[in-house]
Amino acid sequence: MIIDPHEERRSPTSSAAAAAGVLATLFAFAIFSAGAVLSWRALDRATEIGPFLVDRLAGVLIVLTGFIATVVNGFAVRNLEDDPRARRFFAATTLVAMGTAATAAAGTVSAFVVAWIVTSAAVVLLIAHRDDTAAGRDARRRTLLALGAGDTALVVAAAALVATAGDVRLDAVADAAATVAGTSTGWVIGLLLVVAVLARCAQLPMPRWLPSTLAAPTPASALLHAGVVNAGALLLVRFAPMVTASTIAVVVLVAAAGATAVVAYVASSVRSDVKGSLAQSTSAQMGFMLLQCAVGVPGAALLHVVGHAMYKAAAFLGTGDAVRRSMAAIHQPRPTAVPRPAVRAVATAAVTVSALAGSVALTRPAVLDHPGGWLVVGFAGFTLANAVWAWLSKPPVSFGVAMPAAGAAATALAAAYLAAASAFDSFMWPAVSPATAGWADPSIVASGAVVVAGFVLAARRSPALRARAYSVVFQYAHVSTAAPAPARAATAPHIVDVRTPVLRSAW
Repeated sequence: MIIDPHEERRSPTSSAAAAAGVLATLFAFAIFSAGAVLSWRALDRATEIGPFLVDRLAGVLIVLTGFIATVVNGFAVRNLEDDPRARRFFAATTLVAMGTAATAAAGTVSAFVVAWIVTSAAVVLLIAHRDDTAAGRDARRRTLLALGAGDTALVVAAAALVATAGDVRLDAVADAAATVAGTSTGWVIGLLLVVAVLARCAQLPMPRWLPSTLAAPTPASALLHAGVVNAGALLLVRFAPMVTASTIAVVVLVAAAGATAVVAYVASSVRSDVKGSLAQSTSAQMGFMLLQCAVGVPGAALLHVVGHAMYKAAAFLGTGDAVRRSMAAIHQPRPTAVPRPAVRAVATAAVTVSALAGSVALTRPAVLDHPGGWLVVGFAGFTLANAVWAWLSKPPVSFGVAMPAAGAAATALAAAYLAAASAFDSFMWPAVSPATAGWADPSIVASGAVVVAGFVLAARRSPALRARAYSVVFQYAHVSTAAPAPARAATAPHIVDVRTPVLRSAW
């Protein structure tokens, strides 16, 4: 590799900028975390610090954001060592982290809106790091349009709320919602808040900004999971009484989140690049998270936010290793005696059902006390089914030994997840309890699931419908995210391209 001597001299400056970004992030979150610790001592009330309202919800999200932002900045020290724009990048990451923390701890409607908009502006600045390329400019444009639309909806909703009830504190939104319940103003406010959520969480009809951000450096993609793309759960919990006051808003939320969860999940399987698949998977996971909020289990949704944020940040930072492992698996396949797909399907179903039944009997999860608690169990079952299927597809041992091993592991994992979801829901209850009243009837989601299942069965029987659905999802999944690979990559086998194909199947 040829290094420009001028860029080499810029390396100490870039390293200094990286160090400053890490220190600024740590300092900011040390201050915010102090308030979080105070709020945890007061089990049933929030701590007011000026315009901020620090409760258990804010404390968890602040610590999560600070941890991920610090890890990302530390990773970026080497990743952007010779980048002449490193100082701007670290300024943007610090601004994103601090804006996210301020949003989590905002105590009034106006403070929440200001912090939300600052975070969006910082995200656009972060994504525009490589705006000297066509892909970078396209990513900046898509992100600006999507987040701008969502932020505009939030500003209009906040203005209507302030004009009606004043600049209320977020722990008193229920009182303000009571004044507009059943009116056209309340319906409009709730619908606009849902639009803001859908835009930030990359949901239909505005999902394509998130895959386009892959044109930015890999640390930027990891940082987006530190309370940015998953901030919809925070908004829904803080403004829950306003959203539930609008029936149309709840219906739109459920429809958009459910459709995105299905389409983006399938889209993640047709992406041939690791980062693209991860981005589509994030949209699908955010759709499921919003469904959890919509059916009245916000505590489980917030646990999903924490787990998904840490997993996806680590996955993006480790994409290089993922490509190398995938290529090694392609060139060195593991010979195993795999039974027919029908046998694996029956075995997977048997293991999954028995594991869920055993875990529910062992843990008696409190999350099932909520009307939408079944959705949490359903998510656990879906995840287990995927894991068991993958395990039984190429087990390292004989199939007879792999079956009981899969059953024991699945039961233990399901029990651990349901116990953690129940414990986290109980811990977060003082902060999220107002968000459980008035949400969508779980039967709405069940009806949607039946429709999706019916379409899948119809597609399996109709080759024409299956081909059409595949074509639509393929076009949806493939957003231009990177400039063409340089010619020298073809003659430099040591260069790892994160767009290297991974063996996947669309159906």
